[in-house]
Amino acid sequence: MASSSNKHILVESAESTESAIEDLKEYSTLSVDCEGVDLGRDGELCLLQVATPSKVYLFDIVALKGTAFSAGLKDILENSTITKLFYDCREDCNALKHQYNVEVKVRSDVVFPFDRFHRHAIILQI
Repeated sequence: MASSSNKHILVESAESTESAIEDLKEYSTLSVDCEGVDLGRDGELCLLQVATPSKVYLFDIVALKGTAFSAGLKDILENSTITKLFYDCREDCNALKHQYNVEVKVRSDVVFPFDRFHRHAIILQI
């Protein structure tokens, strides 16, 4: 069953995953973020957030386990025609690859431009 508000949709079943995937397939760019316990290769992926310009899908990976990925989330993340925006994707992608055999394709990590800008701003303040 999926719980939702106007813009935030909690995805916690195979059926609601399939519905979310159908919507996500319509976009050429998605924002993605993962949350977990000691997130990375050996940690636990708990929540995967995927945002469109108008909605945020919150995939409850603890409840869904691998079902989220077999129901279509893996296809979205590995789709090379969809750009996935991350902020510091290293541990997110590490967890996805080693826990669920998902290799995220066409990702853009906004931490690098932000980090470069932040360092430049600090240098200008000195």
